[in-house]
Order: sequence, then structure tokens, then C-alpha cells
Amino acid sequence: MSSTMLKLIEAVLVFGGVLGFAVYQLVSVRRQIREDRARADAADTDNGAAH
Repeated sequence: MSSTMLKLIEAVLVFGGVLGFAVYQLVSVRRQIREDRARADAADTDNGAAH
């Protein structure tokens, strides 16, 4: 293999790993936000019923 091809493969692996981690973090944060909103809505519903 030529050195150019090895550099290209290494770049694809590095950027693929970074991109994969970024997508994982995005999904994780969106899931946490959704859970926090649901918890806040449930708390609002509970407080509204008590008054």
C-alpha cells in the first residue's frame, strides 16, 4: 500500500471515531432533555392537582 492510502485510511478512521462519538453525545443529550421535560411535566401535573 502506498503511504497516501494509509494516511487516507487513518484519517477516515480518526474522523469516523470523532463523528461517531459526536452522534452518541447528541443522542444522549437529547434523551436526557426529553426525560427532564417529562419529569418536569409530571411534577407540574402533580403540583396542579394538589392545589
